[in-house]
Amino acid sequence: MNLAVEAIAAAALPGAAGATANAGAAMPDFSQWLEQNVSGVNQDVTRAEHAAQLLAAGQADSLPDVMIAIEQARGSLSLMLQVRDRLVSAYQDILRMQI
Repeated sequence: MNLAVEAIAAAALPGAAGATANAGAAMPDFSQWLEQNVSGVNQDVTRAEHAAQLLAAGQADSLPDVMIAIEQARGSLSLMLQVRDRLVSAYQDILRMQI
């Protein structure tokens, strides 16, 4: 009977059969994930600043490339700020919990 339940679960949710075995090995730590994404946002912002400086100096290849770099940095930074706001909100919710 147990085999039938596992077969149904595997058919309903792809990857569900071995999900518990691989969960610990494949999942990165949250702090590592956050560090990687913050450094990625920093690289995007640095790239956009460099492109804007090249444009101001008259050395940029094209204006659209500079604008794309700036918008990419703006989007990355906006997403990171939303993540930060959610984290702060979750932390405040935990602080408000009564023990």
